[in-house]
Amino acid sequence: MIQMAGFIFLFSTIALASFRQAIRIDQQNLPNHMCWACAMAIGPASRSSQPLYVTFEDDSAWYVRADIKFQKSTDAGRTWLPTDLLIRRGAPAARGPDITTDADGNVYIVYEDVYPDSASDYDSQILCTRSSDGGETWSAPVRVD
Repeated sequence: MIQMAGFIFLFSTIALASFRQAIRIDQQNLPNHMCWACAMAIGPASRSSQPLYVTFEDDSAWYVRADIKFQKSTDAGRTWLPTDLLIRRGAPAARGPDITTDADGNVYIVYEDVYPDSASDYDSQILCTRSSDGGETWSAPVRVD
């Protein structure tokens, strides 16, 4: 019975939550691009804010290249960076990003990097990059697979 009461409380809390109008996070307004495979993480709170971090795949519509991009908000999602930050330029593709944070405020992005293995074949690797300043700068990617 306690579990059911908890479920009902959770459901009613979500149902009564007031959501604001949707805000566009990415700044990619090119007609030949699409953004997808996005992931979000919530950073540790400071006295003034709790940052939101988003990473996503930015693909050209004709699969010429896929890049990994980053966005952040420090005001609960009301505003975002004026431009998307490039994490990895695909050569030809960087795919499927995921993002997390740790208790010290570091931000980590992991993704698949597809690269030419020979003149007619491709291979892939899993890379990880880290930011220790809230996404302002990023480490060189490290292969983790």
